[in-house]
Amino acid sequence: MADGAVSSIVKTIGEYLINSIRRQLGYLLHYNKNIEDLTKQVEILEAERAGVQQRVEAAESNGEVILANVQTWLTSVSTITQESRNFFDEEPRVNARCFNGRCPDLKLRYQRSKEAKNKTTEADRLKRDGRFDTVSCPAPPPERICPDAEDFDSRKLISKEIMEALQDDEINMIGVYGIGGVGKTTLVEAVRKQAKDGNLFDEIVMASVSQTLSIIKIQDEIADMLGLQFNAKSEKGRAGQLYARLEKKKRILVILDDIWEAVRLEDIGIPFGAKHKGCKIILTSRLLDVCNQMGTQRNFSIEVLPEQEAWNLFCKTVGDSFDSPDLHALAVQVAKECAGLPIAIVTLATALRNRSLSDWRDTANQLSKSIPSKKVFATLELSYNYLESEEAKSFFLLCCLIPEGSEIDVLDLWKYGMGLGLFQNVETVDEARERAVRLANDLKSSCLFLDGYSEEWVEIHDVVRDVGISIASRDKHVFLVRTGPGWKELPREDTFKRYTAISLKSNDIHVLPDKLECPQLQILLLDFYDSSLQLSNNFFLRMENLKVLHMTGMCFQSLPLSLRYLKNLRTLCLYGCKLKNLSIIGELVKLEILSFVGSDMEELPKEIGNLSHLRLLDLTQCEKLTKIPPDVIRGLSQLEGLYMADGFVKWEVERQGKEISNASLAELKDLHLLINLEIDVPNADLWPEDLLFENLSRFQVSIGSFDGAPSDNFLYSKSLIRMIPFSEQRSMINVSNPCSKSFRLKVVNVSTPLKDGVNGLWKASEDLQLTEMKGLKNVVYDLDIVQFQHLRRLHVKKCNEVEYIFNASDWVSHVTFPVLKKLDLYRLPNLKGIWHGQLPSGCFYNLRVVKVFGCEGLKNLSSHCIAKDFSKLVEGAAVGNMEFPHLRFLKLLRLPNLRNFCSKMKDDPNTHTEQPLFHKEGSKIGLSVHGPPSLAQKNWAKPSLEPI
Repeated sequence: MADGAVSSIVKTIGEYLINSIRRQLGYLLHYNKNIEDLTKQVEILEAERAGVQQRVEAAESNGEVILANVQTWLTSVSTITQESRNFFDEEPRVNARCFNGRCPDLKLRYQRSKEAKNKTTEADRLKRDGRFDTVSCPAPPPERICPDAEDFDSRKLISKEIMEALQDDEINMIGVYGIGGVGKTTLVEAVRKQAKDGNLFDEIVMASVSQTLSIIKIQDEIADMLGLQFNAKSEKGRAGQLYARLEKKKRILVILDDIWEAVRLEDIGIPFGAKHKGCKIILTSRLLDVCNQMGTQRNFSIEVLPEQEAWNLFCKTVGDSFDSPDLHALAVQVAKECAGLPIAIVTLATALRNRSLSDWRDTANQLSKSIPSKKVFATLELSYNYLESEEAKSFFLLCCLIPEGSEIDVLDLWKYGMGLGLFQNVETVDEARERAVRLANDLKSSCLFLDGYSEEWVEIHDVVRDVGISIASRDKHVFLVRTGPGWKELPREDTFKRYTAISLKSNDIHVLPDKLECPQLQILLLDFYDSSLQLSNNFFLRMENLKVLHMTGMCFQSLPLSLRYLKNLRTLCLYGCKLKNLSIIGELVKLEILSFVGSDMEELPKEIGNLSHLRLLDLTQCEKLTKIPPDVIRGLSQLEGLYMADGFVKWEVERQGKEISNASLAELKDLHLLINLEIDVPNADLWPEDLLFENLSRFQVSIGSFDGAPSDNFLYSKSLIRMIPFSEQRSMINVSNPCSKSFRLKVVNVSTPLKDGVNGLWKASEDLQLTEMKGLKNVVYDLDIVQFQHLRRLHVKKCNEVEYIFNASDWVSHVTFPVLKKLDLYRLPNLKGIWHGQLPSGCFYNLRVVKVFGCEGLKNLSSHCIAKDFSKLVEGAAVGNMEFPHLRFLKLLRLPNLRNFCSKMKDDPNTHTEQPLFHKEGSKIGLSVHGPPSLAQKNWAKPSLEPI
């Protein structure tokens, strides 16, 4: 038996040795086959990568985040394909070495055959791993900076107690209640930040409920923070999806802000109680009863600030030292009248900043005469009274018409203000736009407006809005504002005679009166997403003084006939509407602003050409618009703004003796007052030779077919944002200041001269995007752009022949890109460097954001020969190190051959000592590096870098 066991072992060892020898000999015998197998496998793998890359690019165009495993896979594929290409490049030399002698180099053939076999196995594994169901997830919204709630001891104590309650296993629902404007939201924002910093929860989400309860809006806000996209359309279906997503996490914190009535958590899709013991809820409300109805186990009352804390906040906001005893005494008196309410303190103190002693005395006198229950109203009204102009006051009241819980588009207020004649001493629509933005900023400075997600978006506290509506209704302006599902019918018809402004928003109104008698009405805002809701032909019959009409989400086979009686109408906005017969609009002869943003319409009627006073026509995102009769645009001789981005593209070419059935770009030549233009042109050949624009102050022009979402730096119609699901809003809003002159060019051969009009626009652009350009090797030189004096953003995408953005050896010594702030380089496979040669002093000085993606040939981001030029940009620097003083964000993605940022960093060209690229203490930038393994050990001067 022992002999049998020994025999079995010997046999096994023998088989192993034979297999091993066979495998080793196979490397020699199957040399050619292994090389061929690797070649085929690499070709298959590159095809797989191209497919995945296409999906990645589509996802990135939509602002989504690419999954880490997909990024790793693409990097691995890039690495093995590059290694394989290097391997194949050596093949001729190896063959020569093997056969020039009398016998082949068996050792070398063995090594290479084995390497080819191993690479084939690795490539096959990567091919199998590359079958991704999805390559991306929605990007999380940008973090909003929350106010600091811990400046006050009273708030610190409550915040500490809430944090302790969150860590108590017996407590799963916490209530925070107090009057409006006392700081509930600020407090829970601070708690959220503490919980996040302390890693107490796997997920923390927050949603604003508001007085107009909308389950879908709450679901969208939570999903937005989770990066969840809903497939279901119904509330119940979405709730199921949200429930399943939250249920996967062990520790969840859900903050529901500004609750006015009890809401069922299961209707939203929040797992809670016995169903999910790791889920904790924080509610804020003005009413303790609401907290109790929701089942809170701990409630925290947020009181007004104690006198000393209120005084400290007042002094901090005013910013004065109160050197005068009289002024100090008045300040103490005024601060007391604010009753410790933070919103009243901040708004009134801001209004009194830098005011005279007489203003302080008058304010104190007015507040002393108001009854205690009206103190808050009085303080906010004083902030309103201290606005510098009637124009600013009217603009503020106009803003109060926008429904609660909505961000406010300043550009909508611009259109309304134009129709109402609100803006004083402005001559053009562009001046009116600038005035609207300035007024919004002034109201932010007065603390009556809050910051939105960009310069052209604002928010308003509901307490401030209520005060504004009250002021308007008390004075000559009488407002009716109704919003949300809490109301299902209009007030009595006999009450409408006194209204000057009406704003109605509801999904529960299904029938409107045959007509409304509103002889004083000047502005009417109707927001009804209900295709069944109809307006009778008589609806507008008694609104003869109406100047502004805005309807959202409505469906019209033909507009009501009574629209023709609105002889004083100056602004008509139809957003997201389904529209058929629009010919009656041609009878509104005083119309100046006409906007169809996002509407479903196929044809612009020829009657629009009768609007001889029209100054602004907005057809943005009218994607189904395919017909604009010839000469309609030409007839709008007073037009100053024409907006057609992401919509009409069926331009035709005017030719002598040939009839055309659609609009032509040649019609724009007759618009001598045009200063704002946004158009898409699918082919550069459609551009007339003599179409020149010398007076445009703003433009967004795309030439070529740009599919999918716009560039993240390209202007986007913000008027449509409020009409789409909340989960999609933030990704569409450009949080940085948009450029006013933007140009996109795609699939154009640089050897083909562009029309003079096209050249003039793109050379004047501030935001330039070049995509799939043919024959482009050196961007600056080949495109004959002398200095780029105004360019702030440059995007070069999918230009396969580009080697350098700037090649100084081909160029004269002009300062180039003096104001460039952002540089995006995307899928440039032959890019060798951003710049080459000695740059003139001052180039790239203001560069702040650099993104490099998929530039596989890039090895150095900079070079020693230009280091001294950048050293001139460093204030107080003692050595000539190359620095980017204004760089704030650097993203490097899939650059397998990148080795250095700057070679030979010191002044001595003979030394190879590398110095930190970002070395100054306190110079913080965001760093995102994906893929370049060769950079892992570089000297990054870590104290100066912040990974993102």
